[in-house]
Amino acid sequence: MGLGSMKHARTLAALSIGGAMLLTGCASVNRVETADTDESNITARQVSRDSSLSRDVSIRSVRGSIVDGRMMGQLIVRNNGRSRREFRYNVLWFNADGMQIDRGASTWTYDHLVSGETKTLQRIAQSPGATDFVFQIHGVD
Repeated sequence: MGLGSMKHARTLAALSIGGAMLLTGCASVNRVETADTDESNITARQVSRDSSLSRDVSIRSVRGSIVDGRMMGQLIVRNNGRSRREFRYNVLWFNADGMQIDRGASTWTYDHLVSGETKTLQRIAQSPGATDFVFQIHGVD
């Protein structure tokens, strides 16, 4: 599969997941997707936040690297608002073909940011086959 086809497959996978979440009636999910798998710096391709998080919480950077043969995703977020923000986050992992993997290992983590705080969120894929990832963030009010 060529590079263009892999990116197309990843885009379709991300859109499918996003569509499925909309159909379930859940609160909107904030998504940060990787654009490529350069080990030193994975740039954000898309950031989508619900209105409450977009007012207060900004995405500072998205990075990825290989740690002991497995993909590690890192997201740096900052609370630009005047009050504490509660949120939960999760990471979806994808293989080189754009297929989601490690579905059973996907768990939500609750966290918070006080006003002005910057925090680094990290996860490491369970499978060495992970080459791409998507961070999901929900505001908790």
